[in-house]
Formats: sequence, C-alpha cells, structure tokens
Amino acid sequence: MQPLHLKPLLLEYRLPVLLTIGIFVLDVLAPAEVVVWLLYGIPLTFIAASSRARAPLYFMGLVTLLLVIGFLASSTGDPPFSALLNRLLGIGLMGAVVVLAVFRRPSPVPADMNQEEL
Repeated sequence: MQPLHLKPLLLEYRLPVLLTIGIFVLDVLAPAEVVVWLLYGIPLTFIAASSRARAPLYFMGLVTLLLVIGFLASSTGDPPFSALLNRLLGIGLMGAVVVLAVFRRPSPVPADMNQEEL
C-alpha cells in the first residue's frame, strides 16, 4: 500500500470533486435565495483531511469561484441583497475554517532528523 502522500490526485480527490460538481449543479438550478451552497462544506471537510498541506486553500479558492458563479447563474432577476450577503458570510466562515485547518496542522518531522535532535 502506498503512503497517503503518494496517492494519485485523482484517486485521493474523486469523492470531493464529484460532490462539488453535484452541489454546483444544484446551486445553479436552485433560486439564489435557497442556501444549497452550504453543502460545499461537506467536500471541504474531506479536503481539509487531505495529505497535501495547501490543498484546502486551493479548494477554498475553487469553492469561492463556484459560489460567485452559482449566484450569478441562478438569479432569475434581481436577487435580494440578503442572498448575496449570506453567500459572502458563508465564504468568510468557510475560509476561516480552512485557514485554521491548514495552519493548525502539525508540521511533519523531517526524515533525516533522528530522535536525539527532537
């Protein structure tokens, strides 16, 4: 069995990517006032447990882009300001959680260090 950090990207991220695509489709089909976009927290949780350190930050950038596109594509007229405000607050909250998950992660011990140096 391969170490987790050597798994191919496609195998490691297939579930979060499929969930993200499904959530985006639902978000575009639903009216702007419906909070389908909150479901992006599910694949974000899977990505936060990733073996790659910066993957959650990259994924949060993708989620932010999809949230904006979903808002613009799902509005049939002038959506209320509260729908936009909810999305912006959601982006901020999910971004804060991702930043905390990335920077509170313990740093790996280099392989060349032996036990006496710890």
